[in-house]
Amino acid sequence: AVAESVSDLAHAYRALLARVSELRDEENRTFATEMVKWCAAPGPSISEIPVESVIQKVVVPIAQGHPVLVVVLDGMSYGVFRSLAPGLSAAGWKELGPGDAGRRLSAVSAVPSVTEASRASLLCGAFTTGGSAEEKAGFSKHPGLLAACRSGRPPLLFHKAELAGPGGAGVSPTVLDRIEKPENRVVGLVLNAVDDHLLKGDQLHVEWSLATLQPLRALLEAAAAAGRIVVLTSDHGHVVERELDYRGASDGGERWRPLASATHADEVVVEGPRVAPSFGERLVLPWSERVRYGQKKNGYHGGATPQEMLVPLSVWTATEN
Repeated sequence: AVAESVSDLAHAYRALLARVSELRDEENRTFATEMVKWCAAPGPSISEIPVESVIQKVVVPIAQGHPVLVVVLDGMSYGVFRSLAPGLSAAGWKELGPGDAGRRLSAVSAVPSVTEASRASLLCGAFTTGGSAEEKAGFSKHPGLLAACRSGRPPLLFHKAELAGPGGAGVSPTVLDRIEKPENRVVGLVLNAVDDHLLKGDQLHVEWSLATLQPLRALLEAAAAAGRIVVLTSDHGHVVERELDYRGASDGGERWRPLASATHADEVVVEGPRVAPSFGERLVLPWSERVRYGQKKNGYHGGATPQEMLVPLSVWTATEN
């Protein structure tokens, strides 16, 4: 709306954006209130699966019947996914829906919704914290995945540094080779394009697609050649920078802080088994998209909004399979 040259139209855009923001705030507050209750006493759900249960409940059953590629697009929100999905369909992929849930599955991030807690829990198949080394070890030794794999060919997990081709161009031939061989029953990939974009201070707008996620296209082609089922998901989502109010909290993260001072009306206190122990027993998270605790970036995560806590858990097959 700011860039619109017709003043009346710009005014209408601003009014529309303000009303949408009001409605979104109402939804976010309701979600956060229910999330606090669920985190204190997590219950079962058919369509919303905690990140640490994704491997056992979704990946293992697929791997028992088909070679599988698990793609973790770190930081992918539902907004990014909805931009990306049409390109997958156009490239010859068909999304498979769970029969009992009646809708696409979602993964529920750990608290706080940050990589250290959520991605490690997702890839290890257990509620934990850690970095790439812990993720590799947990993924390769997951009992359910190991049982689906051939002897001597354990699950393989590749991170950002391993995906680049010679000289940093293209995709690593080694990774493509591993994906193209169906005897490697389970292969996992971590793509950081979305999360990396959030770190930058500029306001460059990215239309997320197979064109902007160049490695993904080549990786999917290799998966199709091996007849793999592809599980596309993330560890957490994000909210974008739209003139968020800065509320400094040096002892916390971008959108979480320990309970060291009074809470505001746009915050909730979360405690219980869904809070990663290394972050403390009780955390304060904003349910509003209008506040940040860290330095200004393109986007943030760690808070209590559904945009950060819920991520798509989608399953795809190449149409010729």
